[in-house]
Amino acid sequence: PDELVASIRTRIRPERIGELIPDAFERLMACVGPVGFGDGMLGIVMHEMREPEVADIEVFMPVAGRFDPPEGIGVSTLRGGTMAAVVHTGPYDASRAAYEALTEWIDEHGRQILGPPREHYLNDPHVVGMERARTEIEVPVA
Repeated sequence: PDELVASIRTRIRPERIGELIPDAFERLMACVGPVGFGDGMLGIVMHEMREPEVADIEVFMPVAGRFDPPEGIGVSTLRGGTMAAVVHTGPYDASRAAYEALTEWIDEHGRQILGPPREHYLNDPHVVGMERARTEIEVPVA
């Protein structure tokens, strides 16, 4: 389904993504709290990834309703649809094999990629440990 989200979109060097995400979630939580969190999980959309030069990513958080966000934060609808997905368990920076398996499955099944990949963070590595962190990787397909 479609999801109403608050988000921060930025261009950053790929090796700095791990630094950006916690700070972005902290900023989002500060402004979303009064409005209320929506159903769904925190995540990112990888609009563009050109290693080693630049990554265009959008860090998002589901919200319960529209609100007037502070500068640098947007509120929009993250479109739903048919997704090919895989769940990666382990450190975030070790997810390359999951992405490769997902891309291979999409190719083998004759699907067409319709948009950028997304990651939904299914649990909190501060609670379960990084080795048990679970990330759902989705790609919109036809």
